Amino acid sequence: MVSSSEDEGMAEDLFGPEEVEAAAEKDDECADWTDDFIVSDEKKVDKDGGDDGDEADLTCAPCTTGRRPKTLKSPVRPSAEAVEEHYATHFPYRNWCAVCVKAKGVEDAHRRAKRYEQKEFDGELKIVGIDYNSIDEKAMSTSEELCKLKTMVIKDEATGVVFQHVAPKKGPSDEWLMKRVCRDIEELGHSDMILKTDGEPAIVAVQAEVQSRRKARTVPRNPPAYDPKSNGPIEKAVRDTAEHSRALKLGLEERLKGHVPIGAGIVEWILEHAAFLISKYSVGHDGMTPHERATGHKWHRPLVEIGEVVLAKLIGKRKYKGKKDKRKKKLAALSIEAIWTGQCARTGEHLVVIPGGDAFRCRTVRRVPVEERWNLEKVLQVKAVPRRPTVARGRERHWTEVRRRAGQALRAGRQALRAGREATEATSRTGPAR
Repeated sequence: MVSSSEDEGMAEDLFGPEEVEAAAEKDDECADWTDDFIVSDEKKVDKDGGDDGDEADLTCAPCTTGRRPKTLKSPVRPSAEAVEEHYATHFPYRNWCAVCVKAKGVEDAHRRAKRYEQKEFDGELKIVGIDYNSIDEKAMSTSEELCKLKTMVIKDEATGVVFQHVAPKKGPSDEWLMKRVCRDIEELGHSDMILKTDGEPAIVAVQAEVQSRRKARTVPRNPPAYDPKSNGPIEKAVRDTAEHSRALKLGLEERLKGHVPIGAGIVEWILEHAAFLISKYSVGHDGMTPHERATGHKWHRPLVEIGEVVLAKLIGKRKYKGKKDKRKKKLAALSIEAIWTGQCARTGEHLVVIPGGDAFRCRTVRRVPVEERWNLEKVLQVKAVPRRPTVARGRERHWTEVRRRAGQALRAGRQALRAGREATEATSRTGPAR
């Protein structure tokens, strides 16, 4: 056997004193590391690598040089009934819902440093903001035509109530849209108010048009140019409506097991319904929804998922003083199969569309069995939209207008011809002027 002193001498001859000292330091570290092992029978392992004779169980002591990782929480899927209830509105956001994550998933939040304090609006003019939002997507066509939709978003800063309507073009030339904007402001219950927009010329023209149409005082306000952060509430409303519209469209496509092009009629109903759901079901920091802040009570009307096939109960037409017409066809069906497209915020009625036909309101709808609720072909047949709910009557009005204008032109031509004849006869009787 070679002694330890002989080992050290041989090491110095081979490596040199500095390398030997470095190796000795490493041996000391290894010795300290072996001391960290605890023997269950209160026996420590020899630093030479041996034990006291019996085999002992070694347990690692808590590591002081590492940190426990903070892992992400795993989503837990609730019951099937809770999933069905969530799919009706997609409110609130749930991390177990793939549609919510795809449509509304954002970056990790920066924690709020100060406690949220709600602004006091009492005694001040209410602020209503309006802005445009552009939605682009490649339509399903062989030419891959780019289909675009523009919407106008309206938000009441005091309550958070949001409206969204499709805008075929920018500016105040759309009569239907101008009427809807004035009607939405009327539903908010504001008399004197501040109408806030950005500096875009088209939206400023809309601001002036709304101001001229309203009887109450409307104070225009515009933030500095190219500074969207100064118009934060309406910018957030644009983002929220876009996110929830995307969520509803993705949820509908998941139900239908197919793609819904952005140019389909059901998409316009989705855009309107997204703002409706935000106003009725999104809960703020104060624990209230925008509808509750505006009215003081909760929204209790039941609803179903948009695009769902339902049985809508027909209502009889009323002649006068609330009396209904007598039904001549007493054996006719009282309900009709239709596509559910939303609810009316003012009356609480359901908005349904007959596939390929008109849209109408009804107070009562009934769900069909799950196997019959989703039909892609019927959803794509929806032609009636919020601005043109009566497709057939719209065509009739168009041709009626064409015939009316043609009749006016014909009568004007006859009058001109008659006037020419009378002038000729008068000239022949009196003779030419000298």
